[in-house]
Amino acid sequence: MAMFYERRIGSFPVLERELQHLDSDAGIRALGTFEDRPCFIFVTRFVGMYTAMVYERGGTKKTPTVGKRILAKEFGSRGEVATFLKAIMPRKVEAYLY
Repeated sequence: MAMFYERRIGSFPVLERELQHLDSDAGIRALGTFEDRPCFIFVTRFVGMYTAMVYERGGTKKTPTVGKRILAKEFGSRGEVATFLKAIMPRKVEAYLY
């Protein structure tokens, strides 16, 4: 039995829609590149504020590892966090709702 629920998000419009409906016990994990380094991006929402935390991505493609935190930033709206994500995520979105 799975310990948690995870659903793949395959496009940026779907990601934006999920951001709008994100509740306090859910989050989004995505792959991206920040300052020319591969990274994981974790986004949560609590009381209307979004928090994006960016971590180094190491390991291999088959077994990636989460490294040191690079950035933690808060956003007051879905549009602000979406703009940030669009700048650091590749065109081919690889993200998961958990």
